[in-house]
Amino acid sequence: MQPNAKDVLKAGAIVSVSSIVGRALAFLSGVVIAPAIGPAGYGLFVLCRDLCLTGSMFCRSGFPIGIIRKIRESKGNSLLQSSYIVHAFYISGTISLLLMLFAWVWGGNYLATNVFPDERFSSTFRVMVLLVPLLTFLDLLNACYRAYFKVQKSSIVINIGQPSTRLLLIVCLFIFSMDLRVVIWGTLLSYLLAVGYLLYDSRNWLLNNLFSPKHLPKINIRNFWSYSFVIAITGSVNLLMDKMDGFMIGYFNGSEEVGNYAIIKIAVPVIILFNGAFNSLLGTTIAALAADNDYGGMANAMQQHSRWMVISSFPLFLVFAVWGKDLLLIFGKAFTLPTATIILLAGGQLIVALFSSVGFALSMTKNYQAELPVSLLGLFINACLNYILIPEYGIIGAAIATVIAILTVNIVRLTIVCKLYHFFPFDRWVVPPMLLAFVSVLTTWYLRNWIGDSTITGAIIASCFFSILYLLLLYFFGLNPADNELSKTIIRKMKTKIAL
Repeated sequence: MQPNAKDVLKAGAIVSVSSIVGRALAFLSGVVIAPAIGPAGYGLFVLCRDLCLTGSMFCRSGFPIGIIRKIRESKGNSLLQSSYIVHAFYISGTISLLLMLFAWVWGGNYLATNVFPDERFSSTFRVMVLLVPLLTFLDLLNACYRAYFKVQKSSIVINIGQPSTRLLLIVCLFIFSMDLRVVIWGTLLSYLLAVGYLLYDSRNWLLNNLFSPKHLPKINIRNFWSYSFVIAITGSVNLLMDKMDGFMIGYFNGSEEVGNYAIIKIAVPVIILFNGAFNSLLGTTIAALAADNDYGGMANAMQQHSRWMVISSFPLFLVFAVWGKDLLLIFGKAFTLPTATIILLAGGQLIVALFSSVGFALSMTKNYQAELPVSLLGLFINACLNYILIPEYGIIGAAIATVIAILTVNIVRLTIVCKLYHFFPFDRWVVPPMLLAFVSVLTTWYLRNWIGDSTITGAIIASCFFSILYLLLLYFFGLNPADNELSKTIIRKMKTKIAL
């Protein structure tokens, strides 16, 4: 049964909120875990985890997206839908188990000897590789929930249940021992519980189909896999582009530098915190407008989105640029975090936020084929620059490589969109919020220097003061008429809620 618009909006709100909570929990976990096990231990954990994420992406082979498409194409035929799901589980599950065995027997030792020369790598990776099948099944289950419009439950389990359980388990186990093994087993158990809950929740379907597939109709496996595999390649390229810098730092400089770099990478995504919430509606909006050839509507939607991203993300970038080094002392003085690396990686996140509408203008329309070559270009640039810059400049070189790759990819996307649709996704109303943010941050920076404070508490107070000053200036001087009316409506509704 197709959901109504109200249900879709409700689901989108729940997914957005759970995603924001998930990011907050990931940051909190880093605050707890990183100081306890130190830069080298944390770097080793991140390195093994990212390798498992990459392996899981390969094992899934794009089947989660394929499941969603085939279930919606086969609505009304539950047996055919089940057949697609069963085949995806069997194929992906088999690949993930084979990869896990391969890592146990040969892969871990090879990587420890030839790629990541750390005496603890092999033993750590052999345990962490258990994540591969867990991540594979979790993503497949999430796809099934999304396809049947029950994404609220799976989103809460994945974004809130799993990370909160992980944090709770690790904190409890830290009572007995504060070392890397606690973090590894806490992580594995949390994913096992998340997969176990979703399997239990869907137990009736599993008993009727997954364990007795003979009654299901035959499907065209080649067609199913070929479509899914194209999606998998694009997803794998984007994931590798995100993880390449960490892998290369581990190869050249060791796990301790990976730990330092990873701390910054878990902190700066707060810049795109609101981007996920806005994107939950933007993608479908662009897809619908493009299908109707309403390019004027697309221009308005993308310009509005870009304006909101400037309003919400640019101030957060300035916070990291000005006070990031002080704020990240929350992870402990053992971590060496160069200011240049913080600014560069924060800038990369700002670019992602500002240009996300351009990506949707390709991926959510008939021009989606352009995404793969653009992503491959970004991966190639990222890998080459990392290889050149990291031996000379360390994690600063990795940050430079990452920002250049992100910027290049998004400039190419922007050029393609402008050529195809003949509009620019930014309007003049992005300028006032940027100017007001600069005024606010300079005022706050001057006041803090005048007071002579250089503590983490002072950085937090300065960030809060800056945010309040910026919001006040924005409300009175920085919004266009439509956004100004929207802000007044939101304030009225908040006042009503408080009064009740």
